[in-house]
Amino acid sequence: MFLKIVMVRLLFAAPVPLFKYRGLGCFNDGDPHAIPIFVKSFRSNIDWTKISETIEKCAEFIHNNYPKNKVFGIKFYGECWTGNKAKDTYDMYEASADCWNKVGKDNTYYVYEFY
Repeated sequence: MFLKIVMVRLLFAAPVPLFKYRGLGCFNDGDPHAIPIFVKSFRSNIDWTKISETIEKCAEFIHNNYPKNKVFGIKFYGECWTGNKAKDTYDMYEASADCWNKVGKDNTYYVYEFY
């Protein structure tokens, strides 16, 4: 009986991501962009009550399509940005307090790092 319960539990367990990331904070953007490569917009599918899903989608997209990049940022609530040297440039315009729920607004990024 115990074995059957364990097997059923495993079948319905949520998948565990194969990557981890942590927030580095909110940072201003400028010209040139601090994180140079715009890779994908998730703005049309934002669930404003679950903005963490947008963050997860961006992280997964970067991890799968830019596996060598260690840093990504979310700008304008749902734009996903990265760059192969973004770890060295994301803070070139100083920290900002103008982010919302761990995503950037119009001219800010909320920056994340894979570890």
